[in-house]
Amino acid sequence: MNTEPKFGEWIDATTRRPDKSGTYLVTVLDKFGSRYTSTGWFGNHDNKGLEWSWGGIKIIAWMPMPEPAPRPDPFEEWFATTFFCADDRVPAGSARHAALAYAKKNNLK
Repeated sequence: MNTEPKFGEWIDATTRRPDKSGTYLVTVLDKFGSRYTSTGWFGNHDNKGLEWSWGGIKIIAWMPMPEPAPRPDPFEEWFATTFFCADDRVPAGSARHAALAYAKKNNLK
């Protein structure tokens, strides 16, 4: 039984395939000899069993996708979405605009 690799561990695609279908980070070799990293789907295509979904491009290595970035804390989320400020000289949506609105709301000025 294979153990599932972790993000950051490249696996040689010629010696091992993923244990389950899904999206993976892959290093590919195209017909011009260029190598690059992209995402690739490994799954059941046309009832042929589990295989890579890349036409004409050779996958030479793969690894699991990383975990998504964490959600911002509530202040960061508020800061990024606040567009109200009493100071008309500050453009709406700017970082200074949001900081002034937060300072005013919390009596920090």
